[in-house]
Amino acid sequence: MTQPKTSAKGSPRATGGGKKKVAVGGAGAVVLAIVVLAVQHFTGVDLTGQGAKAGDGDQPVARQTSRASGNPQSPASATKAPASPPKATKQANPPVQDPTDDAVAAQGVQAMKEAFANGQSDLIVEAAGRIIKVLPDDHEGDRHQRFILKTATGQTVLVAHNIDLAPRVPVREGDFVRFKGEYEWSEQGGVIHWTHHDPKGWRDDGWIEHDGKLYQ
Repeated sequence: MTQPKTSAKGSPRATGGGKKKVAVGGAGAVVLAIVVLAVQHFTGVDLTGQGAKAGDGDQPVARQTSRASGNPQSPASATKAPASPPKATKQANPPVQDPTDDAVAAQGVQAMKEAFANGQSDLIVEAAGRIIKVLPDDHEGDRHQRFILKTATGQTVLVAHNIDLAPRVPVREGDFVRFKGEYEWSEQGGVIHWTHHDPKGWRDDGWIEHDGKLYQ
């Protein structure tokens, strides 16, 4: 019995349609492969996932290692600048020569010691000592500059220097002075006055020598 034509014609159509689908699928795979290769060529990114395991994973490690080895020292550990040399210590002023080494001054120091022991006054002496204390001026009557000195024997003496008749002596504690004046006894060791010139000329002039200069 003869088969219907429609059945024969339908079979070729179905077969032809299947061939077209196969052709379209093959062309799409080729296009996709080309796109993948182009992307990989221009970007360097492996879209297949195979190259990442082989070598790409090692490259960042190598770059990081090169950076670390290129800078072995951080800025904080760099060599420090040499420290500045210590400042020089200022030398103290040389000591003033002690005028009590003078033989005349030494005799006057001894004379004051004996006068103090004997309660004697009105003694003209030429002596020397070191100033241990500077006192305020005395403004009662004539103005007097005052300071206390200690002699080589340890005796302390108050010097009352008339600055209405003689220039002020620029003394400081620790200075050595030599003087000529009149010794008056006191319980504290004695007082020296008349360390200036006599404006009436009735007696020898007194003076104070300090730092090589005479004040009278």
